[in-house]
Amino acid sequence: MGAALITAEVIVSGLGRRSYYLQPPQRRLFVALGWADWIQTFITLMFTKISICLFLLRIVDGKKVRMAMHILIGCLVLLTAIFTCLFLGICRPLKAYWSTGLEGVCLSDNVVENIVVAQGVLSIVSDLICAAFPIFFLSGMHVKLRTKIALCFLMALGGMHVFH
Repeated sequence: MGAALITAEVIVSGLGRRSYYLQPPQRRLFVALGWADWIQTFITLMFTKISICLFLLRIVDGKKVRMAMHILIGCLVLLTAIFTCLFLGICRPLKAYWSTGLEGVCLSDNVVENIVVAQGVLSIVSDLICAAFPIFFLSGMHVKLRTKIALCFLMALGGMHVFH
């Protein structure tokens, strides 16, 4: 929902035109909305992964497996909170990030890029764990080997989007 609202505002304000044709207020708006979009992306990804983990917790009863899922959820919350706080503190005052005439202390572009890359790595790793996780508890099921292999294959298809 947040991404849709941000995209709608950006389109109304001139998204798709070359920056040469944009007025300074439009450029500032794009930078501000881009910042807000990253924040909502971090949080949306976290809640999506947590919902997948909670679903998997409903169908698993092993203590070790449940503990691993709780640890993954904790890591997702902690790291997303860190990335979000870093992004919220991108500049002091924050408005200096998108206002060219305002003096402020900002993180370097390299640091901002590293935050985004770190979030991407977290997303990829958690996607792989969530996609591979069902394979571990399927090994203990009392079904034919052929059925286990088919189920593992179907559940691993979720990992294909990581490499797409």
